[in-house]
Amino acid sequence: MLEFYKGNMPAYYGGRLSSVIDMRMKDGNNKHFSGSGGIGTLSSRLTLEGPIVKDKGSFIISEEEHILIWLTKAMHACE
Repeated sequence: MLEFYKGNMPAYYGGRLSSVIDMRMKDGNNKHFSGSGGIGTLSSRLTLEGPIVKDKGSFIISEEEHILIWLTKAMHACE
């Protein structure tokens, strides 16, 4: 999750004068393996997550590919 505050930020950031970027990581699934993905008009994505040691540690692997890159490679291959 990514939040950007240009001003009027919450009090727990203290007396900051400029801006704040709040970045939080997603926790992996430490119970079982799962995956998700999708294909859109401009990009495709795939995410896999699961336990390394059950209930103790987890991993997340994610990939995103832009379709414009595929099209550019295909056009150069035809030349």
